Amino acid sequence: MEDSYPPDFSLEEIKVKIQQTSKNPNIGKTHQVTLKNGPRTFRIATIFEIVNPKNQELHHLSLQLDSFDKTKAAWKAKPDKHIRIKGKDPNETKILSDFLSAALSEHYPDSTGEFRLVTSDQYKLIKNLAGLLPKLPGPQKLELTKQLLLTLESSDIEAEEFIDAFQNTTSEVVKNIEVAAKYVQNAYVLDS
Repeated sequence: MEDSYPPDFSLEEIKVKIQQTSKNPNIGKTHQVTLKNGPRTFRIATIFEIVNPKNQELHHLSLQLDSFDKTKAAWKAKPDKHIRIKGKDPNETKILSDFLSAALSEHYPDSTGEFRLVTSDQYKLIKNLAGLLPKLPGPQKLELTKQLLLTLESSDIEAEEFIDAFQNTTSEVVKNIEVAAKYVQNAYVLDS
């Protein structure tokens, strides 16, 4: 993209110039929105749909943010304010979308630390499950615990998180977990 355009260009003509900047031959649809509409500074967000050339299905999205100053002499691109986020691996566009959704819906925590963003569907499931837990009889709670333990990977949860969980339960439950863990650990030793 050139650094400057004639002053009589319309904002729509600038958007067309932005669309022409991508050299990717696999662009499907293009979506644009004006984030800041002057009077001097203009910011435009462009999403390029990148399609699979074999079947024309959506492969990923690419987000581009451009900024321009408009003066009587020219439209001037601001390369230092240009950013492109590619939605491949990891899907940066989706991560940014989730982050913005959480922040703008006021579900973003006010404190610092490590947080996990989940989709609204996942959140509803977790919320429903949390509401059901107190109503479940002991054997069903234990069965649910078994299913959860089967899905855990060693890298999923740090030891400190287990400690925190166990500190927030009764000593009787911790004792039962301790006995069960020692039994299983001894069984592993005997098997090896």
